Amino acid sequence: IWSIELKDLSTWLTNTSSDGGANQSNYKTIREKYVSFIYFSYKSHAGVDNISKEEILKRINSNRLLLLLDGYDEIINNQVNQQNPGLLEKMKKAAEEMIKEFDHVITTSRPNAPREGGLVSANDNELLFTKMIENIGFDKEGRAEYINRYPFNNKVEGKQELINFIEYNKEIQNMCRVPLNVEILCYLWQEPGAREKLQSNFTTTTLYSLIEDKMNKWYEERVKTNYNEEEYQKLIQFISEIAFEGLKRGEIRGIKEKSI
Repeated sequence: IWSIELKDLSTWLTNTSSDGGANQSNYKTIREKYVSFIYFSYKSHAGVDNISKEEILKRINSNRLLLLLDGYDEIINNQVNQQNPGLLEKMKKAAEEMIKEFDHVITTSRPNAPREGGLVSANDNELLFTKMIENIGFDKEGRAEYINRYPFNNKVEGKQELINFIEYNKEIQNMCRVPLNVEILCYLWQEPGAREKLQSNFTTTTLYSLIEDKMNKWYEERVKTNYNEEEYQKLIQFISEIAFEGLKRGEIRGIKEKSI
C-alpha cells in the first residue's frame, strides 16, 4: 500500500528539476509520468531515496501495489493557487488520469468533493470510481467494539463502565460517532479521578476541562524540566491565548517547538 498526498500535485506540476517534474518531455507513457509523481511525493515526505522509479513501476505492473491517493477534496475544492488559475485545472486533470491509469486505487475525500461532481471525469463524463463508501462514524456496536479493543490499564471492568456511560448519556452519543472522540474518552477513562468526575456530573465543560488538564500534564512532562513554575504558567497562558485567538478567527494556530 502506497499512500500519496494529492496536494503534492501543486508542487510537482510546477517542478522543472531533473528529479522528476511534470514538465519533463521524455515520458513515454502516462503511467511512466505518474510513477514519477509517486516517486516525487514519496521522496518529499520520507526524505530518503531508498526506492527507484523503476522499482515502483515494476510493482505497479505486477499488480503488487495499491495506491492510496489521499485528499481528493483538496483537488476538487482547491482555492489556494489563485495566482495561478490554470494550475487548479491541471491538478484535477492529473488526479483523473492517475485514477483511470492505475488498476488498484483507493481515494480518500471529504464528502463534499464527490457531491460537487468529483466522481465524474470532466472530459468524457465517465465515472472515476467503481464504488464509494461513506464513513458516517461509529454506531452503537462499532463504538463498543472499539472500546473493547482499546488497551485499557484497568481491563474489562473499565471498558464496560465506559460503554454503559456512553449508552446512558445521550448528550455524548453523537460526539462518540467520531472515532477520535471515543479514543479521547478511553484515554481519559484511565486517568485517576477523571472517570468519577464524568460519571457524577457529566457536562461538555467537564469533559473539555479534563482534556485540557491531561494535555497540560503531558506537555509539562516534556518541558517543565527547563522551566520554573512561574515561567511554566506564563508559557501555558501564552499558548492558551494563541489557541483562543485562533478559535475566534476560525484558524488553526500553533507555535514551533524551537521558539518556546
